[in-house]
Amino acid sequence: MAFCGSLDALFQFPSRSFSPEFKGAKKGSCKIVHNNNNVQASTKTKESSCSRGRVTGTGTYRDRAKWDVNDSAQLYRIEGWGAPYFSVNTHGNVCVRPWGTSDGSDEIDIVGLIESLQRSNIKLPMVIRFPDIVLHRIQKLQECFDMAISRYGYQQSFQGVFPIKCNHDSFLIKDIIEFGHQFKFGLEVGSKPELLIAVSKLCCNKDALLICNGYKDSVYIESALLAMQLGIKVVLVLEQMEELDLVIKTSRKLKVLPIIGLRAKLSTKHDGHWAETSGDSGKFGLSVSKLIQVVHRLKKENMLQCLQLLHFHIGSQIPSISTMKEAMREGSHIYCELVLMGARMHYIDVGGGLGIDYDGTGDPSNASISYSMQCYANEVVVALRDACLLKGISQPVIVSESGRALASHHSVIVFDVLSVSQQTAPKSIGNLESLGESRVQKFTIIDKTAYSGKIVLNCSLRRKGVHLLTMSTINHLLI
Repeated sequence: MAFCGSLDALFQFPSRSFSPEFKGAKKGSCKIVHNNNNVQASTKTKESSCSRGRVTGTGTYRDRAKWDVNDSAQLYRIEGWGAPYFSVNTHGNVCVRPWGTSDGSDEIDIVGLIESLQRSNIKLPMVIRFPDIVLHRIQKLQECFDMAISRYGYQQSFQGVFPIKCNHDSFLIKDIIEFGHQFKFGLEVGSKPELLIAVSKLCCNKDALLICNGYKDSVYIESALLAMQLGIKVVLVLEQMEELDLVIKTSRKLKVLPIIGLRAKLSTKHDGHWAETSGDSGKFGLSVSKLIQVVHRLKKENMLQCLQLLHFHIGSQIPSISTMKEAMREGSHIYCELVLMGARMHYIDVGGGLGIDYDGTGDPSNASISYSMQCYANEVVVALRDACLLKGISQPVIVSESGRALASHHSVIVFDVLSVSQQTAPKSIGNLESLGESRVQKFTIIDKTAYSGKIVLNCSLRRKGVHLLTMSTINHLLI
């Protein structure tokens, strides 16, 4: 049996002799709902009779006979990428703490839970969802911005939206709307099908925002304006100049005054996985010159009062907070200039980018981040406050489109391991290691990859500080 969570982690713990029984928490504290192998586990109280204890791996890897819980936690670095929700309990089983407690009072033993479900004739594979994690993430994001707003004397509020493209699961979207209702939490869409989903979910939440991004044809725009007549607060974010003509034409046809947003193409570029979509060469958004053209056109059409939001998105999974700082400074001053040009701006949408630590290293890389959620909120608030104070304008409502930061921890896929294969090092690697000991003063094998059916080693041969690396050397060694 293996666990594959939404963090793309694969758990294969060494076999153990025990088979613990799953003991639920007090009656009513754990809710299991089975629907086509989609299981929801929700702790309603913070008391549980499941195994407790947080483990931190500190030792070196030992042979299987001496393998213990600390070795498992260290090998899979679960205390890095999984904290505060996933851990290894004292039985050596993966466990989840939906409220992120440190004492394990909300702990659920996942292995015991699966065994309990299998005794009820629920077969693998299955998806186990933890709605309480969604609630905790929404509350944490709101609390981080509320704390930053209070600390730095910001004069407006924070209002989040969830991008549906991040996860279309109906259970998740329902939970986000329900849990985020008190925070006026809305949705972001980028297509007509997503727009229909959002309208059906937000019809009872008139204070939440519905941010409409993506390519827009006349049907998309007409549907969004009709949603406004239902009382939903829809913002049509323009990403191309051609969309402006469609919005003006359709709004006059339906006699609906739209709320218009503009997506700015920032010069700021980040170094993450989606870096190619950021910066001046990015394919999304309007340049500064085109933003000015839109303002003049709206003024000419007597619709400048409709322009209320500035949006920018420099990329997903931003690894370093310094990139966000630079983007916020640039975006904040563009917002201020739009206000000074006469637009009745009220919102600034800082897009997504709030990352999570996939590998647990805490380094600014494609699979990790070097900042906390609170640090992210602080930088957004400070940059906006400073720019608005400098220009002498009113501070806007802050909107963010955090998707993975809210949803990535909330579900786990469980499946059976059908087969296992083991690879052994070829003889050629031993030859290289022998060469390193006998012929070269300093020799390091950096990595190895398969190439044309052979093992090609990326080596660093050092003799007196000089790197000696040639394909002829490699071919000669690969006997």
